[in-house]
Amino acid sequence: MTLQDKLKHFNGDDGFEAAKRVWTALGLSSIEFNTKTAQPAEEQFWDHFDVKFNVTEVGMRKALPFFCVDPSNRAKVEALLANHGSQQVHGHESRRLAH
Repeated sequence: MTLQDKLKHFNGDDGFEAAKRVWTALGLSSIEFNTKTAQPAEEQFWDHFDVKFNVTEVGMRKALPFFCVDPSNRAKVEALLANHGSQQVHGHESRRLAH
């Protein structure tokens, strides 16, 4: 929101400036949020992130042991993946775990 000039009090803030440098280094500073859509900025960001880093369900399933090391938490995530509704997007199956 600061990048959209909606939270001006963060301009010049050391933490915000550091975050901007990280976003730029990761290539995430190029996102342009559409203010003429009902899709929240957070969802627009994650859509951009998924495309930028080629995040897929197959890749997430392979990486699950690395970012979900607790077996009980991993079982919960696997249950969510198995039971959540799916939809076809551009010929690929897509699942949204949170709204």
